[in-house]
Amino acid sequence: MSEERSFEVVDRRRVHSEGQDPVASSEPAGGVPEAVNLEAEDLEAEEAGAEELDEEPAEGQESLSTEELLRQMSQFSPLALSVQEVVQETLSILNQKAWISMGLLPQPSTGVVEADLAEAKRAIDVVKDLVRHLEAGASPSELRELQALVMDLNVNFVRQSSQQR
Repeated sequence: MSEERSFEVVDRRRVHSEGQDPVASSEPAGGVPEAVNLEAEDLEAEEAGAEELDEEPAEGQESLSTEELLRQMSQFSPLALSVQEVVQETLSILNQKAWISMGLLPQPSTGVVEADLAEAKRAIDVVKDLVRHLEAGASPSELRELQALVMDLNVNFVRQSSQQR
């Protein structure tokens, strides 16, 4: 492709001194997010797929065989995770989605902040169900974190709902 495209990946994860997720606090994370620019060449290489695997590697990169690449990729498959880890990852995604849907964080793809309280309620309800499943194997500190996460989502949902009326 002759057209040069790039996009930005923004890491919004923050860890406070107590090790608490800022999304679990009553205020959304602030500050300037750390951004990683992905160049057009990287994107085009991903889009090209396996047919480009045999081409010369870029300077400073080592060449991988198709089998080696597939082996490495399989290590990062969600299917390699335990059920507990899949539930935790899903909970994290839905937690983030709830904050975005409440209009407290911008939509990652567009940067636009807009509320969809029906979507936020659905995400919060599913988070509550997932927390119920995680509580059984949680340590006391993890249990407190999970309960705080749900409480923060509920409090902020009520605040946003009352502001919309």
